[in-house]
Formats: sequence, C-alpha cells, structure tokens
Amino acid sequence: GNDQKDQIVSDLLRNGRQALFKYEDDTISEIYTYESTRVQEESPLLKLIKQDVEETWDTLLSQSQPEIMLFFNKVKDENYSHFDNVLRRVAEYGTTYTKSSSILSLALQMVIHGYRR
Repeated sequence: GNDQKDQIVSDLLRNGRQALFKYEDDTISEIYTYESTRVQEESPLLKLIKQDVEETWDTLLSQSQPEIMLFFNKVKDENYSHFDNVLRRVAEYGTTYTKSSSILSLALQMVIHGYRR
C-alpha cells in the first residue's frame, strides 16, 4: 500500500538509486529492468535523485553553512565534471556509507577529487 510506497521513496532519497534494487518485486518490471541496465548512463530516475540531492544541499547549506554552499558552487562553476561526479555518487549510493558528517565528507570529496584553484 501507500506505506510501502512511502518506504521505497524514502529509501531512494536517503540511500540513492541503488536502494531500488532491494524492491524488485515492488517495482514495475520494465522500469526495474531499465534502471538495472543503465549502469554507466544516467537514467531518468538518477537524474531526478540528483536534482533532489542538489536542491537539498542548496536548501540546507544556504541557511546553515553558507561558506560550504559557496565552496560547492565554486567547484560547480570551475570544475562541473568533478562536481557532477560527486553529485552522481551521492545520488547513486546515498550518503549513509559515510560514518562521519556527510557534509564534511562531501566537502572533502569536492577538495580531493580534482578541485583546482
């Protein structure tokens, strides 16, 4: 019912697109197959999750951590490919794989993986 749908949506938003693969029996088979064969390309679902992740960063960080948001925007402007790789990783796998602060983890990923002054 609706509780199961809410659980799946919540899981996808928290744990990324990979969470979908726990719900094969609850997913329309054509969509499940399409998503499971789109490993290297961006699927429509992954694009939607990326959009949600970026909007969440903007909403949360603009108020509470404006310096970090400015840094993310600088990376996005100066090295979009790298910014998009970090965003895609979060949309694909979520942030629950980090044991430390997910904001700190994201900031470190922005610094470590290809940011150039």
